Amino acid sequence: MAKGGDFIALKIREVGNHYDIPVIQSPALTRAIYHHTEIGDEIPQGLFKVVAQLLAYVYQLRNARTGAPRPESMPNLDVPDEFQWDGR
Repeated sequence: MAKGGDFIALKIREVGNHYDIPVIQSPALTRAIYHHTEIGDEIPQGLFKVVAQLLAYVYQLRNARTGAPRPESMPNLDVPDEFQWDGR
């Protein structure tokens, strides 16, 4: 996982694409992590479940590269209300 905004976010995506790392978009989770952590911080406990769901999906995608069944769809990543970011 990487953290950055604007130009840094663009560079993160470019590096990921170069190394064939899938980019998964979850704006609500991205905003929650971005606005509730600093670089080097642990994921807040209230986001453990949603991050675990995302990681499980990522591992399923990785396993699909080696012949395992590809997951049908990304899980619904429900970010708890206290971590929602509305821009204020």
